[in-house]
Amino acid sequence: DKAEAALGDDRYEEAATGAQIVLTQKTPRGVRLKALHILAWAALLQERIDEAERATAQIRRETEPDPALAGAILLHKGAEAEARAIFEAARARGDDRKEVVGPLIQLLIKQGEVARAAATAFDIVDSLSSEDARQMADIAAEAQAFNWAARLYESVFDRDGAPDDGYAAVRMRALDGDVPGALALLKRAVEAG
Repeated sequence: DKAEAALGDDRYEEAATGAQIVLTQKTPRGVRLKALHILAWAALLQERIDEAERATAQIRRETEPDPALAGAILLHKGAEAEARAIFEAARARGDDRKEVVGPLIQLLIKQGEVARAAATAFDIVDSLSSEDARQMADIAAEAQAFNWAARLYESVFDRDGAPDDGYAAVRMRALDGDVPGALALLKRAVEAG
């Protein structure tokens, strides 16, 4: 638990040391696997890819590693197609963690699949910050994925009530050809100020 807390606080050396101490003791399988994951993440976040891969190989002897970890290692190695496959498989199983969805969205954008990236962001919009949702909406708008941009802006408008977000959603709905939806949103945006 201390090693995990250290990892969460970006104290990677302390996390790795704590995990290594756990691994020198006779511990239950679940505790050992958790320590190996912490060790791999600590190494990866310090860009010590070889160490992260060694810890992940030890995990693989007993079970599949966390897909966020496996995908992140592949990304650091430049194996984008393999990383994307891992992230997409995790998403298909319902994994909505930011460590899975964030890199997947970035890969989709990089590979020119902006509408799909925006749809993925919309799936988890409740867990995104308003700033992140707006940023994805901006990217979708630039790529002319107006429907997804409208949905993202509208979600932020519903959450925060800021008239600018409402107006941005109106514009995107209009550009998407949804005039009745744009007019209904325009009324709400005007009421919001």
